[in-house]
Amino acid sequence: MIDENLQVAATISPDLTNKVLVLSMGEVGKYGQSYRRAIIDYKNMYFKNRTAVSSMRYVGGFFSCKGPSSPRFSSTATLVI
Repeated sequence: MIDENLQVAATISPDLTNKVLVLSMGEVGKYGQSYRRAIIDYKNMYFKNRTAVSSMRYVGGFFSCKGPSSPRFSSTATLVI
């Protein structure tokens, strides 16, 4: 997707291509940080209360944790990865 954005920007101007590249790399970095935080939160939850993980289920790109077995979540929580 970044390549497609760069190709479109290149048709307009080289300066815009550089700006698109910088913005795209920033977004990739933000996504990486968000993914890392989600994985660390998942790991911490798993080691804190392993019964909470057994009640988790994968739903369309999300891990959903339901029920009173998880002290960290009041009713329903979703871990976005």
